[in-house]
Amino acid sequence: MKIKKIGSIAGILLLIGSASASAALHEFDWTGKITVSGFVPGSGTDPSNDADPYTMRFEWLIDSGSSFTIGTPTGAPLTVSGSFTILSLFGAGADKELPVELITDVAALLPVGSRSFPPGMSPLFQAIAGASGNPVPLVEVPVMDAPSGIDSVLNINEILFDGSLLVYSITEVPQQNPPLGTLAGSFALLDAFGNNDGIIARDFVLNASISEVPLPAAFWLMGSALLGLMGFSRRGAGC
Repeated sequence: MKIKKIGSIAGILLLIGSASASAALHEFDWTGKITVSGFVPGSGTDPSNDADPYTMRFEWLIDSGSSFTIGTPTGAPLTVSGSFTILSLFGAGADKELPVELITDVAALLPVGSRSFPPGMSPLFQAIAGASGNPVPLVEVPVMDAPSGIDSVLNINEILFDGSLLVYSITEVPQQNPPLGTLAGSFALLDAFGNNDGIIARDFVLNASISEVPLPAAFWLMGSALLGLMGFSRRGAGC
């Protein structure tokens, strides 16, 4: 009887292990339009002559059919998969992928159990002052793109929800001195060949998932083997 009980426990552990491999904590399925402003209009280069050259505003207008799911973090290691693509950023058919962390890294700020946009939450998140008195970003997202020479970090300082509109206040921090390339400079260059109005607006598609890193199958097999050995030792002791 004890051996059967231990065997059933091992089976439950194996089931838990297999379930953890597929369970996603956060899932995003969004389409919409992203509008970027704040860079120097039409400068065509990194806007280093601006008093606030790398401060931008990202506005995400989320389509009504979009959705996301926020689960309960457990402290386990996480893995991020998926893509965030700005459609036709450099012209018709020239899509551009950017880090999905622009969205996924702020998932922890959203309430557990949210399944629609906008989530039921306080409408504004702001960066707080650190020990030096300077604001500590809510999220820091590295951006590296070898073809364009971009090597910087996007500091998300403020997040605002307003109906179907999600707004980020972002400061870009170049990691090279002088900057080899920046996202703000890329937007300015695009603007120089566009409307020259300091605004870039493009459609986007976001499909991303954050899951816990599953424990290796060997761990669960080892656990069931140990339980089996416990059963045999107890059986021997009872003989």
